[in-house]
Amino acid sequence: MRFGIQTSGKMAISSMILAIALTLAPAVQAEQKVVGFALGRGGVAAKVAVDLQTELRALIQINKELTNLDLDKTLDAAGRPRKAAISEGLELLKKGKRAYEELDLEEAQAKFDLALKKFEYGYGYLAETSPMVETLMYLGASWVLMGEDAKGSQYFMQAADLPGQKTMDPDTFPPNIQDIFKAAAAEAMGGAKGKVSLTSTPQGAAILVDNTYRGGTPLELNTLRTGSHLIRAVKDGYRPWGGKISVPSDKLKRFSVKLKPAAKHRAFSKHFKPLTAEVFKGPPGTATQALAAFLKVELVFVVTVEGEPEGLQVVAYKCNMETGMQVNRFEETLDSTSEDYPAKRKALLEKLIAGEEGQGAADAAAILAGEVPGDTGGDTGGDTGGDTGGDTVADASDATQKDAGTDVKTEEQREKDLSASIKEDAKKAPSDDDGFDWATLPEKWWFWTAVGVVVVGAAVGTTIALVPGEDHTGSLVIGIH
Repeated sequence: MRFGIQTSGKMAISSMILAIALTLAPAVQAEQKVVGFALGRGGVAAKVAVDLQTELRALIQINKELTNLDLDKTLDAAGRPRKAAISEGLELLKKGKRAYEELDLEEAQAKFDLALKKFEYGYGYLAETSPMVETLMYLGASWVLMGEDAKGSQYFMQAADLPGQKTMDPDTFPPNIQDIFKAAAAEAMGGAKGKVSLTSTPQGAAILVDNTYRGGTPLELNTLRTGSHLIRAVKDGYRPWGGKISVPSDKLKRFSVKLKPAAKHRAFSKHFKPLTAEVFKGPPGTATQALAAFLKVELVFVVTVEGEPEGLQVVAYKCNMETGMQVNRFEETLDSTSEDYPAKRKALLEKLIAGEEGQGAADAAAILAGEVPGDTGGDTGGDTGGDTGGDTVADASDATQKDAGTDVKTEEQREKDLSASIKEDAKKAPSDDDGFDWATLPEKWWFWTAVGVVVVGAAVGTTIALVPGEDHTGSLVIGIH
């Protein structure tokens, strides 16, 4: 009994001490939910805005006090076949690895090949590329083990294109496979290059090739390795699109992507368009507040861009809704043709996020009362990054123009081709695969061609290595689990 009394007393004292400590301890500041937009008025400025928005969100992503709003989930939360394909691909990868461990190479290849196609189909929603890299590595190794070194090298080159350091477990991959992988990776770096033209409907979509940001549409690239690459197109208010393209060596190849509006596209556009008009005429006000309330965020960053490449007028606002919408304003003129442009651009965005030394911080009351100069009504009177109304890519050769009808597949046709291919592979795969319900494929793209364009916009010619959801650092060690 005495032992019980002493123990109870000690527990009571400990509880009191813990309660006092928790009371006195500083409260942990919750992360603020943030959304950032960049808007460009004029052709050049609209493309610059895509770069600015991508980098702004990347910088927010690495700030431990801030949380990027998942716009895709907010505007289109319902499950889609492309999202479901990723989960099925992960399960197929596990089964393929078991078959590979048992040296049942034909079954392993069937699983890996179907997994890869499902990852490609769901690539627009694939947050981490490591499962796809792992699938490519195992596919390449299985072909080498079957005496098909050339086929294995093609898969190894695709794996080498994706971000992240790739290392091979010697217990899983013999030295000859590792040598072939190293040679393929070197060839991917120094091999022949092809030229592609990428357009989207609507224009102004951010393009990632092999999970690395390359710019906003319309976009022309001439440094891609010939062969297969993964492409992702993303634009606010639309569902992301992802898939595989093949880059030739002998001509300019054109690719066109049509983005489907998100489920809440109309509601988002209803709030976003007034914000665009507001910030191009003056400081953020009622429209910005309305959009923040619609998206349920505490902070809104808005960057506007106007002018020509040598003299871009960039105005940035940090709008804090938790303090009655306090607004910090930053302004700078940037020369996008200068060598120090990337550093100056990044410095401006970092200053914006930190909110340091804003030029005349103003609260919502002053803005709404009209005490801060600036007309917040009316049309913006310019192009803010929507459909350009024409193809701004340089004219291609006659041969390319002749082939354009076959080179540029519509998204609808790509859906049909990929669906047929996966169905055929599923028939060949072992019966324990549950398959994929392709009857639920989204509506046809042409239905949406009349839908209005949501304006975002952004930057030209700069490659940003850091993108939210991308594999940035670390090594991928392939092993059998």
